[in-house]
Amino acid sequence: MSDENEKPEGTSLEIGGIKFAGGRLFAVITALSTAGGALWGGFQVYQQFLTMQEVTQTYASMGDEFAKMQERQDSNERMIKMNLETTKYLSDNLASLSSSLGNNVMSARQTVDAMTARTQVSERETLTSQRAIINELRSQDLEQQRRLKELEKQMDDRIQRTLTNPLAGRD
Repeated sequence: MSDENEKPEGTSLEIGGIKFAGGRLFAVITALSTAGGALWGGFQVYQQFLTMQEVTQTYASMGDEFAKMQERQDSNERMIKMNLETTKYLSDNLASLSSSLGNNVMSARQTVDAMTARTQVSERETLTSQRAIINELRSQDLEQQRRLKELEKQMDDRIQRTLTNPLAGRD
């Protein structure tokens, strides 16, 4: 009967005199894999703990360097802010100067145009005056020439009368 009470070999496992069959075998395998997973998870947590401990020690040993780096970064940020403010100030002033320069150039152009117009008027008036003076001088010259001719004619007439005068030679 021992053969009848025994179950086939494929469904049971004997370890250390203890037989595991069917569902028990599954429960044992599950328990072993859970324990193995827990041990592996614990090992990973411990590794992360060691890594964090190393990082913390490194950070603690570099604390002064990090503080100096933070100070440099703060200083750089202040310099950047100052440079941005200066750039904004210069940009605003440049825009103002550009506008002012544009207005001054426009004003200078208007002044030059006005002076050009006045100069042209003055030149026209000068030319007109010169023409009038030249015409007056010409007319005076013609008048003097006419008078000279008239005086010359009078002198010639007197000379002729004197020469033709019968009494001129009797003295």
